Amino acid sequence: MVASKILVVVLAGGLFGSGCVSWYSGSARRIDPFPTPEFASYQGQPRKIGIDLTLQQVGAYTSIEARQNTKDLLNGLTQDIFEKTGYFRLSLDNRNAQYILRLHVRDDVSASIPMAILSGLTFTMIPTWATDEFTIMAELQDSSGNPLAEKRIKEELHTLFQFFMIFGTPFSHPMDELESLWRDVSRDLAVWCYQQIELNT
Repeated sequence: MVASKILVVVLAGGLFGSGCVSWYSGSARRIDPFPTPEFASYQGQPRKIGIDLTLQQVGAYTSIEARQNTKDLLNGLTQDIFEKTGYFRLSLDNRNAQYILRLHVRDDVSASIPMAILSGLTFTMIPTWATDEFTIMAELQDSSGNPLAEKRIKEELHTLFQFFMIFGTPFSHPMDELESLWRDVSRDLAVWCYQQIELNT
């Protein structure tokens, strides 16, 4: 995620006086309450599902460790949401899964490094910003790897860095907003997978 990298540049000039706030928007359905009534009323055997997530980050340098940490975060949140449905049971071995959800996540980063430097030189009185544009391509497969359905979701995470935003940082920190964004995505995917499975059975 680019927000942490831009923050390093800003803080270098702003002597750790900067704050940041983030917000997100996109095409994922905001499903509340969750689990939905369909999940709550399900009485059958849980469906074994394997989740295979890949992450591609474009437009900003991130270390291998940082990319892996972000991937682990997204993967863990997805697994947690699916487990909470009661309809799905996570399969750690795709060979034993009834269904496989393959997720390709692309994070396109846009930010102005010159603006970040200028912001830092002015002790972040001049704001700077960054955007992570996530494109999620989901494919649901059966146990043999045959595709059942595909879905595309677009989400954007915006982060504003500015001195006075330090008061808002505890309430909308970039990592907190990323987690909220991905919970919405995972809830949408869980409901979508349920609908596709029930449609094909």
